Amino acid sequence: MRRRLMANNEEHHDASKSMRLKKSLKGFFSKKEMTKNFRLIDKSIVLITTLLVVIGLISVFSATMYGNPISAITTQSLSVVIGVTIIGIMLVVPFELFKNIRLILLMMTILIVLLGYTLATQESVWGATSWFLVLGVSFQPSEFVKVIGILVISWLIKYYDREVILTKRKLPNWINVNNAAIASLVISWFLILLQPDLGMLIILTVTLGLIFLLTKGSLKWNVIAYSVVFVGYLLLTIIGRQFGDWLVSKDFHMFERIASFIDPFRYSSDSGYQIIQGLMAFSRGGWFGMGLGEGVSKQGALPVIESDYILANIAEELGLIGVLVVVGLLFSLIVIIYQRAAASTELYRKSVLIGVASLLLVQSVINIGGVVSILPLTGVTLPFISYGGTSMIAMLSAIGLALRMIVEEGKEPNINLVYSKQKGE
Repeated sequence: MRRRLMANNEEHHDASKSMRLKKSLKGFFSKKEMTKNFRLIDKSIVLITTLLVVIGLISVFSATMYGNPISAITTQSLSVVIGVTIIGIMLVVPFELFKNIRLILLMMTILIVLLGYTLATQESVWGATSWFLVLGVSFQPSEFVKVIGILVISWLIKYYDREVILTKRKLPNWINVNNAAIASLVISWFLILLQPDLGMLIILTVTLGLIFLLTKGSLKWNVIAYSVVFVGYLLLTIIGRQFGDWLVSKDFHMFERIASFIDPFRYSSDSGYQIIQGLMAFSRGGWFGMGLGEGVSKQGALPVIESDYILANIAEELGLIGVLVVVGLLFSLIVIIYQRAAASTELYRKSVLIGVASLLLVQSVINIGGVVSILPLTGVTLPFISYGGTSMIAMLSAIGLALRMIVEEGKEPNINLVYSKQKGE
């Protein structure tokens, strides 16, 4: 009986959803609604993100000044403009669109097609087939899989049980939205594995795993998951130390990185070269750096310094103080979003906020860990700082998601459950 009542309620909910969407669309350009949304924006998130983007633009210009800085800064600035535009759109479109699983799966399907196209037609760059050119600019579909994946897993966490009940009344068990959502995650994960893009794979897996653990996972499952990560890291270090020569001899990019992060000086002329140059950049920078634009690593010693090694350039030119400022801003942003998630009163919004914070956390840790040689190099960018148009747009889109979830939280009525005995309330 309870299940039938739940199903009937959900059917009524679905029937009224289109009416609410039509009503929302009518108010799409409502000045009052737009003003309200922008008034509820989390100013601290906007401020920190802006500071990080500005630091990133300056760092990219400095890192590419011996190459083509105008082209690099133009591309990066255009990506910022596109990302900010996406944030603006996210703040004014009807909120129902963010929970529309058909729209979410449509976007995921497009990304899966682009992943397949990239894998089938493009050549390997730095050990992975992850990019293709659009109007002469490289585009990496997997960057957006991380963002849309957050929406997919958040939807599953919120609505999985409801769909199971409704499906049993309407369709065969294998035909349901739940299976389509899960399949989209599995297929995209598998295509990224085939590229192979180890860094992106780890980010996607750990981010989605953290969303589930922090919303649905019991203490037991959290302990198991974190123990697996710890044991996995220990095994990685043991394998790299004991079988490093064998891994390097296989001439496989991923294996070389596992071997070189343990002892880069052992492979100083090959896979360990970039790590050593990065550590030397940190050493030259000292506390206060050599001065903005005065670094020497970008003159050719450290390949692609503007991308995954941008932190080494900051360390060399602005010193440890500069690094601490960047890392401090990043982790302040992450903590703030986690705090907003903890205060959220609705499961879907909470899941999305956890996803955005976890994405920033995992990607930052992997990038910084690779630069200082406590993790294997994976080629992932430092959020908002590294050169990379697709990465910048994806990260700003993730911030847009977080801001919109917080805006919707701000619209929830505050219910005061504290009663005053004196006033008899």
